[in-house]
Amino acid sequence: MFNFRCLIIAIMTFMSLGAIAYPNFIGYSYQSCITCHYNPYGNGPLTDYGRALGATVVSSKEILKESLSDEDRSEMSSFLYGSYKGDTIKPHANYRGLYYKTDIGSENSQAEWINMMANVGATIRPTQNDNFFIVASIGYAPEPSNKVAGEEQSTFRSREHYVGLRLNKAHGVYAGMMDKIYGIRVPDHNSFSKTATNLTMNDGAHSLLYHVTKEKFDFGFQYFLGNLSQDEDVRPVGWNTQFEYSLNNLNRVGFSYLAQSNTYSSQNMWALHWRAGILKGSSLMAEFGRVTKEFDSADPKTSEYFFLQNHILLKRGLFALITFEQFKDDIEDTAKTLKLGPGLQYFPFQSIETRIDLYNLRSISEENYSNDTWSIAGQVHIWL
Repeated sequence: MFNFRCLIIAIMTFMSLGAIAYPNFIGYSYQSCITCHYNPYGNGPLTDYGRALGATVVSSKEILKESLSDEDRSEMSSFLYGSYKGDTIKPHANYRGLYYKTDIGSENSQAEWINMMANVGATIRPTQNDNFFIVASIGYAPEPSNKVAGEEQSTFRSREHYVGLRLNKAHGVYAGMMDKIYGIRVPDHNSFSKTATNLTMNDGAHSLLYHVTKEKFDFGFQYFLGNLSQDEDVRPVGWNTQFEYSLNNLNRVGFSYLAQSNTYSSQNMWALHWRAGILKGSSLMAEFGRVTKEFDSADPKTSEYFFLQNHILLKRGLFALITFEQFKDDIEDTAKTLKLGPGLQYFPFQSIETRIDLYNLRSISEENYSNDTWSIAGQVHIWL
């Protein structure tokens, strides 16, 4: 039971709080996250355009299809299905729940429903446009599995609070608590591209971000001080950068680099990534990276990961996914872990997402290999 609970806490930690504007949607020719998000690298609240896009392009229109046109759906895409009014304060709310079952077919199989996320917040626009804004949110945070007996810990935290200033259409500066920019920001935060890099949902940092966007490329540079709520000796301080270039309106290649350290360890990592649209609404994404970690009492160790995922549009609102991943904990060793996961993602109505994934996991080396293990995850995500 202890191991299962630790796994559940890990799943809760690794899942994303992103909304509908996923990087897979390059299949609709949307290459840059700033098109739909206030944060130029995605996640967090959507702009009015992003909300309208989710309602009129991505979500299914089978519900109330006789009484709601796309124009009607766009008009009711704001908070609590309200209409767009150019408000100075734009509230938002999110909930994500997960059903997770491990070791399918085994007598040790266990299942549980988890309330992963429940957060509220607002985007404040003093000038009533998207050139200057403040983003803040507070959300439910599960108690850690290693909680000290008798120690009081808050079950709420602010995962983002920052100020954004677009100097012009090309240049922007952002300051506050944000996610670190690195790799493809997929919503699968239990993937090796997130766990190996220590860039999961609760690994944001107080930082200063400079972003440049042009017709063909995006460039970002970020200096961070870590999460200031943590003790200074364990707080990672460093910098990171990302560059993405569009080969055409359906193909984008990129490079990311990050270096950080605290009193006890240092970490350097890089990644190559590629996103491609395949027909209308479908896509293929890949990321390859290496992570070198060094601790005071041990020699440096370099890990390696590979992430590949397709996103196939079956009909409006319904997508099929197949994810393949490989992870080597040490590139000097032959041991590696393989992961294969087919899934379905469905947006039955605007601001509602459901998803189900089946995961197969196997570890292999030159000496032996493990038996296949199967798990299933079902999610419900509501954002208002």
